[in-house]
Amino acid sequence: MAKTGKSSTIKATMKMKKTAFRYPFQDEVAFRVNYSPKIQPYIFVNMHAISRPHFTSEISTFFGYIHANPNREITLREVEETQKIKLKKGMDDILRDLGFRGELARIFFKKMTNNAVHFTNPVRHCDLEELNIDLIDIYKTVFSPKRKKAIFPTN
Repeated sequence: MAKTGKSSTIKATMKMKKTAFRYPFQDEVAFRVNYSPKIQPYIFVNMHAISRPHFTSEISTFFGYIHANPNREITLREVEETQKIKLKKGMDDILRDLGFRGELARIFFKKMTNNAVHFTNPVRHCDLEELNIDLIDIYKTVFSPKRKKAIFPTN
């Protein structure tokens, strides 16, 4: 007699339970970027400071603009025309300098090139699942004490 595939059914059930445990509410916010340069000059992700751009810099102006216009594609030309600034670096370089690297960049930026970005804020659990990103891994790598030292060097 042939096997009925009971072990594969059990594995599929276990995988569903694991996903349901980690992402119980798909529409709830998993990550959010907060930035209010006039109140506090830090860029926060879930209350973790990832960078501190200078208040009057073009980088601060650039990030303030994309933060105020989330969930759509923004081009370099649009930023330069509306904010009346000339960016010396590419958009992706600026975002990396602000701390959006690796998984953190994948979460918040669907598109990230020198000439355009698509900033997603807030990011929901279902967005993480689409990107095949594990929430626990993000907390281990992005919000680790080692990363904080790399962003805020002590001189």
